[in-house]
Amino acid sequence: MPPGLHSTHLWVISLYFAYRALTWTIQRALIRRLTILEDLPLLGKTWDLPQRIKRTAVICGGSVSGLLTARICSSHFEKVIIVEPEDWLLSQDAIQPDTLAYLKNKLIKNRRTRIPQWRIIHGYYPTVFLLLSRIFGLKALDEEVIGSGGR
Repeated sequence: MPPGLHSTHLWVISLYFAYRALTWTIQRALIRRLTILEDLPLLGKTWDLPQRIKRTAVICGGSVSGLLTARICSSHFEKVIIVEPEDWLLSQDAIQPDTLAYLKNKLIKNRRTRIPQWRIIHGYYPTVFLLLSRIFGLKALDEEVIGSGGR
């Protein structure tokens, strides 16, 4: 044993590395269990028509989360129906790519009545970008963002 290094020091060092290994194992297990990071490679894979679930998926609401849910379900179910109570969402007023100009000039006549935060600019985490690029494809996502005035 080198001078000045006692068995107590070796015990503390061993305990430290055992603690680090245990916390790393627990962290990996929690990430696998509680996040989507391990599932990202599976997104965007579509089942062939004979393998799809022979039922209809009904999605309540045409918000961003409803539309994403419908897109994912469309890869696994034969038919997907989105139920949206606000019929004006299919009008040209709701599909305008220049939303900021319309908000500034107050040209939108039919605002979302059930969702108070519809006109607020949202920031998304990088995980959302990974999710969207997996579901729609990176090129299609870029074209849609640029076509809608985004960067």
